[in-house]
Amino acid sequence: MAINEARLRLRKSHLEVMRPIEDQMNEDGSYTRATSPTGARFRQKRWSARKSARKLIAALGSLAQKYREVFVLRDVEHMSIEDTAQALGISAGAVKTRLLRARLMLRDLLSAGLAGIWAGHSQIPKGTKPWS
Repeated sequence: MAINEARLRLRKSHLEVMRPIEDQMNEDGSYTRATSPTGARFRQKRWSARKSARKLIAALGSLAQKYREVFVLRDVEHMSIEDTAQALGISAGAVKTRLLRARLMLRDLLSAGLAGIWAGHSQIPKGTKPWS
């Protein structure tokens, strides 16, 4: 019984969306079509997301394999530290260190696309890589 009541409440809340056109007429009798929320803003967001994904893939490709593997297993595949360490045959501490370094390298590689927001906060002098 409670499920049916919830469905009825949900239907009532959506009744406003399905009003007859006559109720939506302007004072002069004309009808103005509502703008779609999936218009230009949606296309812009989708394009921006694709562009960001391409930049991330390119940045991942530029990482050394040992950092890329840890980053993908931890942040993409969502494996635990222990599972990642076991899969790669390294210690949990090495996983944590490599993941931190991979994230820092990706931050530095991608910061140029963000107008250098992160580049000014780096403690490491530009052009040096202490993890190489």
